Amino acid sequence: MTQLFTESYMVRFLLHNTLGAWWAGKVLALDPSLAHDAANEDALRAACALPGIAWEYLRFVRDDEGTGPWRPAAGTFPGWPRRAVEITYCDPCCGSGHFLVEAFTILAALRQREESLSASGAAVAVLRDNLHGLELDGRCVQIAAFNVALAAWKLAGAPIPLPSPHIAWVGAPPPMSRTEMAALADGDSTLRGALETLYDQFAQGPLLGSLLQVGARDLLDADLRERGDAASAKLRGAEPERLEGAIAARGLLDAASLIGRRYFLLATNVPFLGRGKQSQGLADFIDKYMPEGKADLATAMLQRMRRMAMPDGAVASVTPQNWFYLGGYERLRRDIILNASFAVVVDLGPAAFQDMNWWAARTALVVIHNVKPDGGDSCLAIDADTGRDLERKPSILRDGNIRKFRQAAQLRNPDARIVLAERSDLALLKTYADSRWGLRTSDSPRFIIQFWETPAKQPGWDFLQSSPTEESEFTGKQQAVFWQSGAGAIYDLSEVGAASIQGMDAWKRRGIAISLMRTLPCGLYDGEIFDNNSAVIWPLDEKNYEAIWSFVSSDQFRTEVRKIHQRVNLTNQTLLKVPFDLAYWKTVADERYPEGLPEPYSDDPTQWLFHGHPAFAARGTELHVALARLAGYRWPAEDDTTMHVSDLAKERIALATALPGTDADGLLPLHPHSSDHPLADRLRHLLTAAFGAALSPVREQALVRAADTKLDKKEAQDATLETWLRDRAFRQHCVLFQHRPFLWQIWDGMKDGFSAFLHYHRLDSAALGTLTYTLLGDWIRTAKAEGQTALQERAEQLQQKLARIIEGENPYDIFVRWKPLARQPVGWDPDLNDGVRLNIRPFMTAGILREQPKGIHWRKDRGSDLASAPWYKLGLDYGGKPSDRINDHHTTLAEKRAARGPP
Repeated sequence: MTQLFTESYMVRFLLHNTLGAWWAGKVLALDPSLAHDAANEDALRAACALPGIAWEYLRFVRDDEGTGPWRPAAGTFPGWPRRAVEITYCDPCCGSGHFLVEAFTILAALRQREESLSASGAAVAVLRDNLHGLELDGRCVQIAAFNVALAAWKLAGAPIPLPSPHIAWVGAPPPMSRTEMAALADGDSTLRGALETLYDQFAQGPLLGSLLQVGARDLLDADLRERGDAASAKLRGAEPERLEGAIAARGLLDAASLIGRRYFLLATNVPFLGRGKQSQGLADFIDKYMPEGKADLATAMLQRMRRMAMPDGAVASVTPQNWFYLGGYERLRRDIILNASFAVVVDLGPAAFQDMNWWAARTALVVIHNVKPDGGDSCLAIDADTGRDLERKPSILRDGNIRKFRQAAQLRNPDARIVLAERSDLALLKTYADSRWGLRTSDSPRFIIQFWETPAKQPGWDFLQSSPTEESEFTGKQQAVFWQSGAGAIYDLSEVGAASIQGMDAWKRRGIAISLMRTLPCGLYDGEIFDNNSAVIWPLDEKNYEAIWSFVSSDQFRTEVRKIHQRVNLTNQTLLKVPFDLAYWKTVADERYPEGLPEPYSDDPTQWLFHGHPAFAARGTELHVALARLAGYRWPAEDDTTMHVSDLAKERIALATALPGTDADGLLPLHPHSSDHPLADRLRHLLTAAFGAALSPVREQALVRAADTKLDKKEAQDATLETWLRDRAFRQHCVLFQHRPFLWQIWDGMKDGFSAFLHYHRLDSAALGTLTYTLLGDWIRTAKAEGQTALQERAEQLQQKLARIIEGENPYDIFVRWKPLARQPVGWDPDLNDGVRLNIRPFMTAGILREQPKGIHWRKDRGSDLASAPWYKLGLDYGGKPSDRINDHHTTLAEKRAARGPP
């Protein structure tokens, strides 16, 4: 029922520039001076106006670069009849009748003017001669018929007798068996054959609706219809139970009549249904009869409408816009460009509907004339893409700029894409560059982590370039992939078609990484593995690298790409199908980069290029970098001397390496312990070394407030390091490091109680035991000695929970869905390769973290496992299906020890 939601401005625009354009052609032919002397479009609309029809969306243009006579921009449809009485109109997906009512009003006004009919006479005449509708849903047929009747009575000024409207329910299934329908012929062999054929056709009605193609033309033979009436009359008296079937059969005959005829104008809002959501029967039918439009029901219906149109007829439609540019519609585009003529092409952009913006990301209006193109430019083309500003779209359709649309030139666009902008004669970017799409692992939670979740140079892991942002030349460098030198699990999955190893041609090259989403942010690429959310472009000739980067990082590149592809996501090859002026962009590059492109560098601690020095870290992250260093963390650029980084990065890496203060075991209690000072003082000592001067209270508060502002989006009242470490540092650390923290803050729930930061990489069973029984044990003994009963009890509760985590019994166990039971950890024995999300679960279950990281969950992961997966059937235990990727599962120590067998 897409008709229910079709905006009035869309309906009127399409009908005004078909029926209205035809009428305007007649008006201008009768008064040629009007075409020369009219001041503007408003004057022409006024000259063509009819009672109740102002033609506010009817558009006109002047030929000869704006100096010639006016004409309707969509053309005048010269093959149509000369009188409105002969124009047949059909909405093949009429829904509740929005198009039908608007077309009725226009056709009635035309016939009143041409034939001097009364209002009631025009209403009857249009329903009898001009107006037709088809609909899959029987309820909509009733609504549409009622709405049309209301429009007729409104025009007539009172309820008047009306002919039955030509609005048919084409989704009606045959009301009886094939044998019973054939029996309605009452011995007439000719009628029997026709009724059997009718049954066979409409058996698919509920599935196909207006897509039905009635092949037996004799179904529509007038003599046959008379004999059908005679058969119904015979049944009417004696067998009332057969009368209902006969009437239903006549209804199918009427529907077949409407489906089988051809019309001068068909206009509708086509239904949409992507290929993947079509039933097998529908997909097979479209494959056979409308193969060029098979990617969506909308384009299949567009093809069907063209076949229902007269040889000189026209098809007007509201459609999704994706068929203008997606590769799967190339055959359809070429067919229309070569064998029909665009009369209207409008890009409405996104948010074209008031209440139904989920209908399509972008919407188009088209009118296709069923005649071969004549090589001219008589097409009404408008770019009404105002983003999500719906209110401006109708005004642009009324008064906006009309573009010159050269139909034949569309064949020279990449993939024959339909582009409203003028085509450039420049060479395409693919002349100078190549591109590849990135790696698809098929199981990101298993194979992809943030690089800080494991120590640098962890065996099996490689850096993974992900989607860049627009913040700098070097972004999207925060992930790692479990590549295992290409000989591990990802390779195994690719062998059975689950994963796709893509982009290897680009690895080890210098290029440009581009996010394949709306704004196409990009960054410089240095040869790493990259994921399939991005693509890499690299120059075929290295000397053009700077020029290509200058272009791809410009707004012009985004504009050119979106001219040929408006869908949010796109393919990597589309990036190369835009015009590229090498000489111009060489000049830009020479001016912008006289010493060449910048070398890899980052002040962002979430990028593997980061130098590790707190004083030069991005504003708001300085304290977090210092705290991580104090815990013993080092960034990859510090440990990997072969990493390609700038000279400035190397200088700062050297300075960071010289900083003091790394903790011996990665256990950082906030309170003093043994020879260690309070954590705040230890952090001050490191910051003093980093900034080269004693940390003044003013500098300290500025650093705290910068962290609060960046990561909490507000400043706290207390800006001391003590309070920051106790209350806010862990929450901010989780936000900064994308809820995959490598520093974990545990506490006993009391602000003046026990709390410590733990370096996850160093937190093996021994370290956790030291925390539990030495650091926390000493705190408990001190609290007991001092009579601090509340502190002692809370700390003892914390100690008990930590002891349970060390033991690892359900529910304080770790579960890894890609490992068999025998390889599940026994006790606190985390495998860092499994990632923070899985290993932190016992701590979150125990409720001992200072705050629960908001971005961590153990819900079912996307995708499906292969039958060879160790927990393939686990989904059945949780109300799902085999292959569900279940994470929130627990196993007991006994089960795991039994699976391992004797030691």
